[in-house]
Amino acid sequence: MPVPPPIHNVTVPNTTILIIDDTPTNIAVLFEYLNALDMTVLVTQDGVSGIRLAEQEQPDVILLDVMMPQLDGFETCRRLKALDATRDIPVLFMTALTDTVNKIHGFELGAVDYITKPIEQEEVVARINAHVTIARQQKRMLRFFSILAHELRSPFSSLVHMTATVAANAADWEREQLVERIDAIHQTCSNIYRLTDNLLTWARLQQHRETVEREEISLREIVMETLVVCHEHAEEKLITLSHRVDTDLRVLCDRNMLLTVLRNLVTNALKFTHKGGSVHLTADAAERSPGDADRQHVFLRIRDSGIGIANAVLPLLFQLDTKIHTVGTNGEQGTGLGLILCREMLQQNGGELTIESEEGQGTTVSVLLPCTPLSTHNRLPRSAR
Repeated sequence: MPVPPPIHNVTVPNTTILIIDDTPTNIAVLFEYLNALDMTVLVTQDGVSGIRLAEQEQPDVILLDVMMPQLDGFETCRRLKALDATRDIPVLFMTALTDTVNKIHGFELGAVDYITKPIEQEEVVARINAHVTIARQQKRMLRFFSILAHELRSPFSSLVHMTATVAANAADWEREQLVERIDAIHQTCSNIYRLTDNLLTWARLQQHRETVEREEISLREIVMETLVVCHEHAEEKLITLSHRVDTDLRVLCDRNMLLTVLRNLVTNALKFTHKGGSVHLTADAAERSPGDADRQHVFLRIRDSGIGIANAVLPLLFQLDTKIHTVGTNGEQGTGLGLILCREMLQQNGGELTIESEEGQGTTVSVLLPCTPLSTHNRLPRSAR
């Protein structure tokens, strides 16, 4: 008979548990055990205060005793599921009742699981972890669909309106008018395509289906390829697009992901820079911390002379459930998940992304990329640069 592996309790990070139980002994045992695993544990001994605490604190999971005086666990669960603020919090019943009728009743009220008393602590932790993970994945998916619907509605609405206008007036328009409207339709379709591409990439990252193939690549090569793609946009707005990136600099990244990141960041910089402004890329090799010679990194900075970002908006830029919508200086529309996608792709490659900005003073986006220490064999002579 196979021997089961030893139990090692590893908890989902930043987990908050609410225990609603009228028995002090049960509370003390669970509190001590869960608290030792770095979970935040909230406790209350009756259903009414438990509902109030759940509304205020929004725990990840509620451990709810069934047999309590006045308001029992079943009624407490029913009330929790009737409130907008608490209906999506997973409820796990703790009970000595093992008959099928009571279990079915609990599930019908909205509970997601049962823990049978006497309680096995390791089992409690395993069930908590499972339900916290499921709940967080569901929240992320709901936010994804919300963003998808919101981001696609506006450009599709514009597309419907523009095509209807062309259909109604094309016969009476001059050629120049028709070309102008068709060009606008093309731009809107291109924006929808970029948005859809970003959304699909982000979705694959969330599901861990996007393969990361890290290799040593020339950062200058990637920068030059990006600038070629963005050249037309810069030319239209008379923006000076320049760089200072040494041929020596090589980074360890997935080539396609890095191209996507730089294309998004440079496009953003151009979008929020006025005509006649500038966007400049610089890169420097640096140790991440003094004396950390084995973990050398490259700092790539994208500086623009654009409109900048308000201090109040900066902390919200990477929040998936917060919509930040700003039209570019030439009326350009955004593609939604750009910055969030960039950060997640960089994290997949061991990198980081930070933003410094001041309203009216431009923005600097700093990208930290991993690389190997520069050595003589990968340095090119100056004459070859």
